[in-house]
Amino acid sequence: MRLAAGLFVSAVLFGLTSHASAQDSRAIRALENAYLATLDEWVGAGGPVEHLQSQVVATCGKLVMLLATRGERSAFVSTDPEEFDLRLDVCTKITVNRVRPQPQLAKPGVVALICDRGNPLYVRLCERSGLR
Repeated sequence: MRLAAGLFVSAVLFGLTSHASAQDSRAIRALENAYLATLDEWVGAGGPVEHLQSQVVATCGKLVMLLATRGERSAFVSTDPEEFDLRLDVCTKITVNRVRPQPQLAKPGVVALICDRGNPLYVRLCERSGLR
């Protein structure tokens, strides 16, 4: 299911990012902000569990694909789907942590490993969630 969502988004994003211009960069940033706003809406609504899959997991999948490099997107659907799943899980966990504290994210070493390694998605999520 996660991979199927990622494949669709990957196909759309490939067209946006294969020949990125300034206008494409603005479109990508607008999509990123819209996806982050969707996560914020879920948090603002108190994190309803019944919408976790449709609002958080689906949106995190879109963010993972949007902010991945072209090579990473290709690997996600061919040689390294586990990396897609990892990024999706981290995005989901950071978002859920904003409503329901996650024990793993109470550990400074884990937070540093996630937030301080330069992954653009993780950096944005960590800033937004107050982990950084």
